[in-house]
Amino acid sequence: MTNDTSHRRTRLDRAYNAFLEHAALPFGDTVLRTEFMRELRRWRLIQHLDSASLRQMERDGLAKLLAHASREVAHYRELGIQASEDPYEWLRRFPILTKADLRSEGERLITPGSGKLVKVVSSGSSGFQSTLWSTPAEISRAQAIQTLWWEWAGYRIGDPLLQTGMTPDRGVVKRVKDRMLRTSYVTAFGLTRSDMLEVLDGYGKRKWRHIGGYASSIDALARVALEEGRTIRFESAISWGDKLYPAHRRHLADAFDAPVVDTYGATEGFMIAAQRFDGPYYVMSPHVVVELLDDHDEPVPPGQMGRVVVTRIDALAMPIIRFALGDLAVAPARPEASPHGLEFPQLERVVGRETDVWISPGGRTITVHTFTGVFEHEPEIEQFSVIPSDDSLVIEYRSSTEVPPGVLERASARLREAVGESLELAWVRVDTIPDSPSGKPQIIRRPLRD
Repeated sequence: MTNDTSHRRTRLDRAYNAFLEHAALPFGDTVLRTEFMRELRRWRLIQHLDSASLRQMERDGLAKLLAHASREVAHYRELGIQASEDPYEWLRRFPILTKADLRSEGERLITPGSGKLVKVVSSGSSGFQSTLWSTPAEISRAQAIQTLWWEWAGYRIGDPLLQTGMTPDRGVVKRVKDRMLRTSYVTAFGLTRSDMLEVLDGYGKRKWRHIGGYASSIDALARVALEEGRTIRFESAISWGDKLYPAHRRHLADAFDAPVVDTYGATEGFMIAAQRFDGPYYVMSPHVVVELLDDHDEPVPPGQMGRVVVTRIDALAMPIIRFALGDLAVAPARPEASPHGLEFPQLERVVGRETDVWISPGGRTITVHTFTGVFEHEPEIEQFSVIPSDDSLVIEYRSSTEVPPGVLERASARLREAVGESLELAWVRVDTIPDSPSGKPQIIRRPLRD
């Protein structure tokens, strides 16, 4: 069975796109005191700058950030880092910041007098959860860049979109936004086969143009579509949140007859890089500085794999400088000429940990986000790892203090509810949890063997 969404935009579609851009969303920015549309228009211009202009913007923004952090932020001020006229040399004098540092130094990283701040909590997909604080304007910048990436895939604001995510309880504001933007939001984890078939059946009513979300979740939908012999034609498939593997790309292309766009960011507010279909990843250089370092924190040459360390240039409320994500990436030895005229710096490929997927005893596809969605509500558990075995789960966890029994009982109930099955759960407190081959703490580990 084939469903085709390749029809052209009607005059009514174009009118609705224009209404959102020029009336509804600017009004929303005024009411919510955000700057989404202003930032999106700004980034639509930035993307056309030449490499020299982009480099100068990056250089100026970096110098401003480092001066601000050294003067205003207690964590950095007390390091007494000597300034340099070359902001890149100055940057290399700053220590690497880790997720553990964000937990221990969070308050000392905030700029005093920043005004109203919004709490941003990472998904914890690396096993560590971190909390940051941003201004509404800084959050708007990140949202604008993400929307620009979607536009690279052919999306226009208001296009019908099937999106998977980790916030099934949308709240009033998000529900209104979803309806206005014609977004159908479904959970990215814990769906049964029948759930996924029901999602796919929704095409007939909604006529989605694009699909986007966590790579593992949209891949699961694609695999079910292929197994059922269904082809639903999207104009694009946009991936974010976890690693897009070649098999995912094949499934999405085959099931949805759509070009695939992969994006690379972090919940901590970094919109790092994105593809325009199957080309290189373009680094948003006026927004971030990306360093690829070896095990001794020295830069690796182009063509060699290095640890990703990122600095957000345009966030002064809580400056995050030289943040180690735990990912690995490679810059091309010879950057490709962009057919779209983009002159951003490039990454050839991004290497994350393997996408964690577990097939439950009941046949559910369970990803890492099932577990992070539970543990994000349990701050006493600082790091965790899940070891599945037949009809049980062994959960290893780290904590700096003894975790009250009620916390584990509550987490057990939430896990069973999230998975949708009755499982035997065993909790084991450990001192360390081994890393995955990519260097990140591993969430779902190989089943125990005798």
